[in-house]
Order: sequence, then C-alpha cells, then structure tokens
Amino acid sequence: MVMYSIIDVETTGGRALDHQITEIAIINFDGHKIQETFTSLVNPERPIPYGITHLTGIDDSMVSNAPKFYEIAKKVIEMTEGRTVVAHNAHFDLSFLKREFQDLGYDYRRMKRCTVRLARQAFPRHPSYSLGKICARLGIEINGRHRALGDAQATTELFARILKRVEVKEEEHNIAWPPHFDRQALDKVPESMGVYQLWDKDGELLYVGRSQNMRKRVLEHLRVTEPTRAQMEFKNSIAHVTSQETGSELIAALLENHLIKINRPPFNQALNRVRFRWAVVAQTLSDGRTGLLVKQHQAQDQVLMLFSGRKSAERFIERIYQTAYGFLPLSPEIAPLGLPLEDAEKKLWNTLKKHIWSGGHYALITKGRHELEKGVVVVRDDKIEGYAFVRDDEDFQELGISPLSNDRDSQVILMQAMSKGKMKRYPLPRREEFENSL
Repeated sequence: MVMYSIIDVETTGGRALDHQITEIAIINFDGHKIQETFTSLVNPERPIPYGITHLTGIDDSMVSNAPKFYEIAKKVIEMTEGRTVVAHNAHFDLSFLKREFQDLGYDYRRMKRCTVRLARQAFPRHPSYSLGKICARLGIEINGRHRALGDAQATTELFARILKRVEVKEEEHNIAWPPHFDRQALDKVPESMGVYQLWDKDGELLYVGRSQNMRKRVLEHLRVTEPTRAQMEFKNSIAHVTSQETGSELIAALLENHLIKINRPPFNQALNRVRFRWAVVAQTLSDGRTGLLVKQHQAQDQVLMLFSGRKSAERFIERIYQTAYGFLPLSPEIAPLGLPLEDAEKKLWNTLKKHIWSGGHYALITKGRHELEKGVVVVRDDKIEGYAFVRDDEDFQELGISPLSNDRDSQVILMQAMSKGKMKRYPLPRREEFENSL
C-alpha cells in the first residue's frame, strides 16, 4: 500500500538556488485519512522581500525566533521516509527541500506525485490548474491561501478527490524496467534500514547506498524522472540488487562507507567529490585562548571535526561553546566572562574531547535488526574494528566481527553519532590483552 506525505513550503523567492524556506507543512495521508500533521515557520537566515510578505503574510518578525531548517530536518526525514511526496507543482517544493538538505550535506530523494498533473487527468478541460482556481471550481475551501498548512490541507483534499477518479499507480507500475533486471531479487529487499548494492548483468558492482526503507530507495533509482544521459546509463545497467539489513543507522552509514571504499563502484557520487568538505579547526587567539573556526578542508589542516555542509560545522561550534561556557559568544574573540584563561581552556577542551575522534577501546551499543537483538560497533587499539549483531545472552567477541574501514570518513560518521549521546558505550581490552585471555 502506498503511503503519502502531502507537502507545501513557503519561501523567500521562486528559485531554490537563490532562496530559502520560510514555512513548511507536512500531512501524512494513507489515501483515506490523515495520520499525522506537522507545520512550522522556518527562519531563512535572510530578509524576506516585501513582495513575498505581501503574498504570504510572513514577515521577518514572524520567523526571527522560528527554528532554522537544520533544527526540523530530522522531522522532515522521519515523516517522509518510505512515502511518496505529493505537492501542487511538486518540482517547486521538492527543489527547495533538496537544496536545504544539500546545504546540510544530505542527499534528500523521494518518490513524488504532482497534483497539477494528476488534476489534469482527473478533471480535464479546466481553464486553470493553479491551486486556488482548481479548488474554487471544485468547492474546496482553502483556510489560509499561500500559507503552508492551509495550502497543504487543500492539496490533501484535492488529492483525495483525484484518487476517487483516477488510478495513481504504485511505483512498480510506473517503471520502465532495465532490460536485464531481476525483479525476483527486488522482492527480497526489505522495507527497512540497511545497505543495498546494485549490480550489472556481469556481476560488477555499480552502486552502494543506504536507506531507512531500502526497497523504496531502490525503486527511486529505477523510476528516473526527467533523466540525464548518465542517469539513464546507470538505470539501464542495473540487473540485480542485494541488501543487508542493519537496523541501526550508524552501522548502515559505516557499512556503506566501507563497501564504497573497498569496491569503488563507478556510479557512487561520493567517489567524485570530497564527502566532508568543511573542517572545524582550532586557532590561537590574541589573548592566548583557543578559538574554533570553520574553513574548507585542506590536507594540511589539523582538523578537530569534519562536516559535509558549512551550516552543520557552524552548529557544531555553537554546541561546543554553549556546552563549555554556558553561553554562545558572538565571535571567538569574545572571552568567556569571569573565566580565567586556564579555566576557559580546560572547559573548552574537556567538551571537545567528548565530540572529536580520540580512538580508544570500547563497544558502542546501538539498535539491532529486530527487538531481541542489539547492534555493536567495536573500536579497539584506536581503530574502528567492525560491527556485530548479538542477542542479550551472547558475547559479540565470541561470535566474530564483520570488518569496517578505519578511515577519516568512518571516524567522522562515528563521532557525529556519538555526539548525539543516545548510545551506550562499554570499555574493552586491547586486542593483545583480549587474545591473551583466550
């Protein structure tokens, strides 16, 4: 059964490359009833033009204390994961979401349906299919035109009426299947968190990816809309798919990185660009204190932490200062009030040590593939050693550990997960001590 997320965004302008989101609404809909609704103003971190305020009613004062997009990004991902996104002029809304996530270093991709196109099929020969005019002709009330929730509610009602008149087929029915694709292999891919691999007819690995819903993500690869030549070459080369369920997002990210690094699949974009482009580095200030700086990563940098997007790096520094000093300085040059130099340095570096890679010997306990199982990531002798899945009554060290890459990308993935503070960490003996105990 296809599940839908009806989305509407309001923005500072018409092009995603130049503008930001000011308001978002998401309505999760199963085709019959509404399951969940979320709406929020969004601080675009830039002035809202007068013409936009005149259209939407949203002005700078309304968004000044609203969450920034990175603060609601997780909610957007969670609500839309494994669902088809529906919007009126879907390309507009999705282009802004993709751009906002791109700035955070995340590749946001979802199946989409456009109610403009669908309304033309369901209600032909109408003079206009703008949301306001098609709703007026169909007697659908819009409670707040050009506001995200009002437009999303109207789009939901419009979509419900469309579903009664035309068949909105599931993804499989809208796919021009690659010539050598094994559809039976697709049936084995679960709708759960894990890592999937796409192969060609000769058994060569083309691509490695991860998703909270692997089946849905594989279908997105196969159902390419408005494809480029490279996308069509990729799609038509796919013949087989395999998957590894992980349960844990951390294990999925580490395993994806490992498989990409050892196999170097030709269609993984991560091989063609720097994955973590922005670095947080330490600098010595004029009074001898340490300040934190965001800059583009260069090989010679003494890096504390790496990030895909600049905004994520800036938020990291904000969290460090807030945790260390209890307030957020307007610039690194502003000293913590009332703190001697030695105390300020101690507070800053004690906080940093909890968030940057420092190696060690420990096991991180995370989510397993089902409720009776746990996932374990092992760090030993200052290296990421691997992962395992265990039941409560099992010792992962006796079961064997699947290897993971111990490179800078893996270390950053691990530390970013640890900085959220949601995983248990248990000390381990060094490898030599463990082997001598056997």
